[in-house]
Amino acid sequence: MVEHPSGHERPMTVDGWLSWGTRMLLGLEDAPDREARGLMASILGGVGSVVINGPNPLPPEMADLYVEWIGRRRNREPFHLITGKVPFYGT
Repeated sequence: MVEHPSGHERPMTVDGWLSWGTRMLLGLEDAPDREARGLMASILGGVGSVVINGPNPLPPEMADLYVEWIGRRRNREPFHLITGKVPFYGT
């Protein structure tokens, strides 16, 4: 039993941590503090490295898009992974 970053105690698996981290980086769930955000960004960045450099790497254009997406999410800038567009929310 570990304390989930959202404050709820429950068993956490690697999949559970990555799922929470993905939701957080997509802006669907807020991280409780800066340290938790940094930790999850590092973990997902490492996963990205495996995806990009692993035995079945992404094509270069997709790898570049993934790296840019992770960088933008670290800066909390809205960014759509599939379309590659930054949405405009102004009036």
